[in-house]
Amino acid sequence: MAAAVTSPTHAVVASGPPTVAPAVTSSSRVLLLVGLPGSGKTTFASRLVEVGGWVRVSQDEVGGSRQAVERQFLRALESGNAVVVDRCNCTVRQRSWFIGT
Repeated sequence: MAAAVTSPTHAVVASGPPTVAPAVTSSSRVLLLVGLPGSGKTTFASRLVEVGGWVRVSQDEVGGSRQAVERQFLRALESGNAVVVDRCNCTVRQRSWFIGT
């Protein structure tokens, strides 16, 4: 399952020091993948990168911390990239920072 964010939003980190994600503009593309390990998230995200126009943000590749993923996500968005977030994101709390709920 995936959730696409295409409307303006702000998000606040639920734990740790408060940080705010940049506004997602109407031209921003964010795809938040959701699924258990081994369900195909990385394969799907990698295909988006291959066909072009997307930057993959992966917890597996940034040292395993949510905060590292958030930093990579912010850098990619601030650079104007379309971003696919490749991590389990199984709970509402895990997704909330990315989608602003």
